[in-house]
Amino acid sequence: MVQDLPPTGGYEPVQYKRNLPARGFRPGYYLFGVFAIMTYGWYKYIKGVRELKYVSSQSALLPSASAVGIACNLNGQTEQRSG
Repeated sequence: MVQDLPPTGGYEPVQYKRNLPARGFRPGYYLFGVFAIMTYGWYKYIKGVRELKYVSSQSALLPSASAVGIACNLNGQTEQRSG
């Protein structure tokens, strides 16, 4: 029976080192990017909350304002003033 022997000249070298990509951005760039995105997000969030407060207060006053307008029209008063 013939034994299996290595090929003449030997086997190719085994690749055991990792092929890592080239180094990326510095950590400072990532921190700056995250900070910029978070700042923009907080700006939009606060702007939206302020607008929501304005809209909700406006919609809360709308029924009473329209009721006053209806009452003025029932009494025969006009909203236009001559001057």
